[in-house]
Amino acid sequence: MNMKWLLVSTILLMWVAKLTYDQQQYGEQITSLQSQITKANQATDNLNDQFVALQRKDASSINDNKPLTETESKHVASPFNPLVLVKQQLDLIQFSLQQQQNSYALEHLQILIQNLVHYDIAPALKQNLLDTLSLDQQRITQYYQQQELQNKHTALQLQQINQYLNSLMTKVAMRDEQTIHDKTWFSLQHTDQAKTALMSRSIMIKELQLRLLLAQQLFYHGQYQAYQVNMDDMMALTKQSPLVNQTDLQQMLMQARSINVLNLPKLQATALIK
Repeated sequence: MNMKWLLVSTILLMWVAKLTYDQQQYGEQITSLQSQITKANQATDNLNDQFVALQRKDASSINDNKPLTETESKHVASPFNPLVLVKQQLDLIQFSLQQQQNSYALEHLQILIQNLVHYDIAPALKQNLLDTLSLDQQRITQYYQQQELQNKHTALQLQQINQYLNSLMTKVAMRDEQTIHDKTWFSLQHTDQAKTALMSRSIMIKELQLRLLLAQQLFYHGQYQAYQVNMDDMMALTKQSPLVNQTDLQQMLMQARSINVLNLPKLQATALIK
């Protein structure tokens, strides 16, 4: 019987280790992506500062009728195309949207709108860009608001599922402990079997809770397909034991799975500079 306890405990520890590893992997991926965004943003800001400074310097030299140095003459003769800078900034904003960095995208879109006024771009194109960027800003804001509402709704659903599982764990523990106590008077062997059954049921509920935690992380990171697959696995798992094969639990899992995946907004301004 000790071997059975050891086997059950080993399986539980292995599964917990696997889920912990999966969570760490997702965390490392998010950290890496955030680092990429930060580096790309720093490079873009540096390029933007250099470009604006160059424009101001060239304009000041021309207005003062001062002779330009050889390096400055090269800049005037072959000026940097500001549309290249705009395209880089738009790509960075779109990438941040894909990584669920909505507030970051809105912040840098506003910065781009403010800087665009100082860029040496044809007036008609500049106005079209400003108008389109404003519309993009509105679409991202709307998407952000809808996503926040969805996140709160889904978080509440997952919390209710976890509370249900906690309640189920408590009820099962109390019932089985009473069963173990009653059987102690008759047979030690029956008592060991009851303890093993209790451990098996506890593992089932704990596995569901760990999967629920993983589902929450997948959802918040925008991995909606993986989130739904994980919810499917949970529903399949509940059917393996009468203990968790409950109508209420099945309905809550189905509701949490049936999310309305929002369409990621695509920057329309990008089409103007291709």
